[in-house]
Amino acid sequence: MREMKAHVAKSINSYNEVRPHASCDFLTPNQADKRSGILLKRWKNNYVKKSMDELEFQELGGKKL
Repeated sequence: MREMKAHVAKSINSYNEVRPHASCDFLTPNQADKRSGILLKRWKNNYVKKSMDELEFQELGGKKL
């Protein structure tokens, strides 16, 4: 169990302090957190918000009133 916790801690450290992320303007998350100003957005949002009409339509089982 101790070895597993050490490995997880090492992985988290690598993720936050060693490996640059494209979504953080190719900085590590820790570097991005310490930086002032706006980071360039380098990702796409594939989440599309559904309208209330679409949600109600789905709740009715796809049946129109």
